[in-house]
Amino acid sequence: MNNDIIKLLNLEDDCVITSVSISDRQTKVVSLAKKPAEKYCPLCNYRMHSRGVRIRTVKHQMLLDGYRLELELHCRRYQCINPDCRCMVSDEFNFVDKYRRVTNATDFLIIESFRDHTPTFSAIARKFKVSPSYVHNVFKRYIHMERLPFGEVLSIDEIYIKDGRNGKYALVIHDFITGEPIDILSSRRQIVTEQYFAGIDISERRKVKFLITDMYKPFINYAAKYFPNAVVAVDSFHVVHWIINEIHKYIRAITRQYLKRDQELHEQREAAAMRELTMHQSDEVYILKKYSWLVLTNQDNIDYSQEMKVDSHFRYFMTLYEKEEKLFHLVPELEEMRNMKEFYIRFNSARFDDISQVEAALVKLITLYRQSEFEMFRSFASLLNENFQEIINSFVHIEIIDENGEIHEKRLSNGPIESFNRIPKDMKRNSRGYLDFEHARNRILFATRKNPTITSPKK
Repeated sequence: MNNDIIKLLNLEDDCVITSVSISDRQTKVVSLAKKPAEKYCPLCNYRMHSRGVRIRTVKHQMLLDGYRLELELHCRRYQCINPDCRCMVSDEFNFVDKYRRVTNATDFLIIESFRDHTPTFSAIARKFKVSPSYVHNVFKRYIHMERLPFGEVLSIDEIYIKDGRNGKYALVIHDFITGEPIDILSSRRQIVTEQYFAGIDISERRKVKFLITDMYKPFINYAAKYFPNAVVAVDSFHVVHWIINEIHKYIRAITRQYLKRDQELHEQREAAAMRELTMHQSDEVYILKKYSWLVLTNQDNIDYSQEMKVDSHFRYFMTLYEKEEKLFHLVPELEEMRNMKEFYIRFNSARFDDISQVEAALVKLITLYRQSEFEMFRSFASLLNENFQEIINSFVHIEIIDENGEIHEKRLSNGPIESFNRIPKDMKRNSRGYLDFEHARNRILFATRKNPTITSPKK
């Protein structure tokens, strides 16, 4: 029985269990001692004699037969017989550090809890019945995430982590092929990024062939400044999002006009009635707020075959076609805007056999948008022309080997890094903000890397 407990707890071979007792209904106490052995003074090599036993109680965060476990360590004290030395030492156990009240197993169970990015320090502390400051110290003691080597395809993006020293936005560097975060910089500012990238050996930076980013010019310029063999690919999502956002702003502007009109009419009615009246939402405002998604959403993703439902405002059954008709009757130009937007979405989702075909199709779209009656699409044409080559580069497909060893083709995009960026947002919301960027960086990287390393304890 005792040998089984020693193996279960992964204790040293020179430990013996002197007794096992139950202190309450939930806790089992295991008394441990070192096997008797000759002791010699570490200073003068004289023989040491026993001078009694000091009992030390530590918690061991493992269940034994359904019980919580406490270890009662019988630490024998020894004193050197040399009268000029009189050095004293006590038995030590490798599974618990000096002066600590929990075993090292607790530390590693706490560390394992950080593989999930959602729990707070307080939640982890409650789980292991320790203080939040203890959990924080364990994290700082064992976890320090180093930068990973650069791969052939890098994705870069920003995340909002407000740091009083370096601004609001941190810079994330992601490996597109492996799907692992390489590093997180405290800021996207040049004073931080220039020192960081210049400090990496040029031979490593020359390995980068593609740099995927949004249309933020400083990011695009990274290739010329730091990665001499890389070409830039602008993420397709950000291009599509630009024109969708412009249409959305147009709809909001019209909505504000109707809201202003409704407010003025309401004030006139209240003045005539000489009392406060309930203001009801007008048909125009309701249509613009509830049906605008039919213009903003990718049309191929709209299921027009879904069953009719009673509209809460108009109070009769309506199909999506009828809702769409009401929207376009109110603002006729939205139908043309949607069609123009869909031209680019279909171009963006097409699979081309040759890059020259991508170039020809993009030139055709730019020409079409330049002739548009809407200013937003003329501006969109300028945006496409300004990022012409970077957009074409985004249609490149590369081979990726998955965890099962199967080869897949994947188009260059910031999709993986956008998925990664949700994790810092979740952590920030759960913890109600970050006070220490280095801590936030280490926790994010530890929770998102496949096989994160644990450093030796920092004393």
